[in-house]
Amino acid sequence: MHRTAASQHDAAQDQNDVNHALVSDLVSLIEDVQNSLRLIEQTIARETSLGSAKSSTDVIVLDDVSPIPRSLAALPVSVHRLFGF
Repeated sequence: MHRTAASQHDAAQDQNDVNHALVSDLVSLIEDVQNSLRLIEQTIARETSLGSAKSSTDVIVLDDVSPIPRSLAALPVSVHRLFGF
């Protein structure tokens, strides 16, 4: 059965809506991560400017070496390039 031009347009529009929602979610996530990094950097700068010997001994390292989830790995190469992963 042939699809009408209107149904093809609707399907394409639905896919565009899904893509826009995905990109919007990724942008929000990236902004949240950048804000968190900025807060961490500000805290480190504030603590090191105090010159306290204690600040150099109380170090916590946060490390995440988990693999990229399959859903992110399945994204098109253009999205990987856009967001740098």
